Amino acid sequence: MKKIILSLATIMLACTALFASEAPDSLSAKRRFKSSVVLHKSEKVVGVSIMYFNLGSNNSTFFLLAKNLGATANIFRVAPSFSFAYRDNASIGIRGYYMNAAANLQNVNLNLLSDELKLDLSNFSGSASTFGVSIFNRNYFGFEPSGTVGLFLEERLTFSHSRMSFGNTAGVYSTSGQVRLSFAPGIILYVLPYVSVQACMDIAGIGYTGASSYKDEVKAGSASQFNGSVSLSPLDINFGINFHF
Repeated sequence: MKKIILSLATIMLACTALFASEAPDSLSAKRRFKSSVVLHKSEKVVGVSIMYFNLGSNNSTFFLLAKNLGATANIFRVAPSFSFAYRDNASIGIRGYYMNAAANLQNVNLNLLSDELKLDLSNFSGSASTFGVSIFNRNYFGFEPSGTVGLFLEERLTFSHSRMSFGNTAGVYSTSGQVRLSFAPGIILYVLPYVSVQACMDIAGIGYTGASSYKDEVKAGSASQFNGSVSLSPLDINFGINFHF
């Protein structure tokens, strides 16, 4: 029985090899996805991406359960970058970024659809600022011969530092540092021969975060953790413009 099985396996492998060697090139070509060149070898790219998000209680249905609500929140992020194409459709680069977020809660009454579950908050405000730097690698895929439109996948390693403060609590704040490996797909479109626009979204990543809290400039506590996430959040979408040289 073993000899029969071994013989059949040998015959199958031989037939597979024979079929592969005699397969017509035209059939192979039809089934092969071909990518046009979006980014040429030795090309340099200088770019900047910007994100701004604003949420107000007067123009959102998010706060359906809140009464007498006066709340605002906004996030601003800017990230300049430089990259170099080490081969066609592949580049490596560095990006710095600054992000600022602020929230203000004037008054809210939450009844949570029950008279027994109520929560009243008022006069709360907070802000956070983050500085970071990323090293990234990109691989592009072009759709048509001119390379005007393409997709890309970016792998990035980010180091960041954040500080969060509370406007109505003097001397109380927290700081955190993070190392994160993440993945961001995106799309690129050339609007001029040497100018392109892009949009990308950070969809998944793993990282390590260490945080410390302070009161009156004295360290009150600290914590750290490894974490991973997969998300499709509008806050992770970035739009940018690039200049190619």
